Amino acid sequence: MSMDDLAGRKALIKTSGLKAGRILDIGMGDCGCISFFLAKRGFEVIGIDHSPNAVHNSRIYANPYLIFLSFSYVHIKDLI
Repeated sequence: MSMDDLAGRKALIKTSGLKAGRILDIGMGDCGCISFFLAKRGFEVIGIDHSPNAVHNSRIYANPYLIFLSFSYVHIKDLI
């Protein structure tokens, strides 16, 4: 899902029925697009990815927005 896929993200929220709460975005990717989308709508989001670059870029992008986001470098095998 790209940064421009607003329709897809809105459909995700509508279909899920979620209104608020905590979200764990596993494999958030280089921009953390879904994480940002959800955080801007009041969700408390933790994004994780196996790429230190993805985590670094997402933290830089999140800084000016002052929304609740947390990004961590975690490899999926470490969660099992």
